[in-house]
Amino acid sequence: MAKDEKSSVNRKAEIISAVIEVFAETGYYRATTAQVVDRAKISQP
Repeated sequence: MAKDEKSSVNRKAEIISAVIEVFAETGYYRATTAQVVDRAKISQP
């Protein structure tokens, strides 16, 4: 696996982890993309 593929996989795992945390705290229907991107430390598309 190339270095950029590894970082892509790691980044996806970090985002998924952030989603799980936000869902656990606020619930699926109250979660927002803003909360997820803030938790994952990424910019909002």
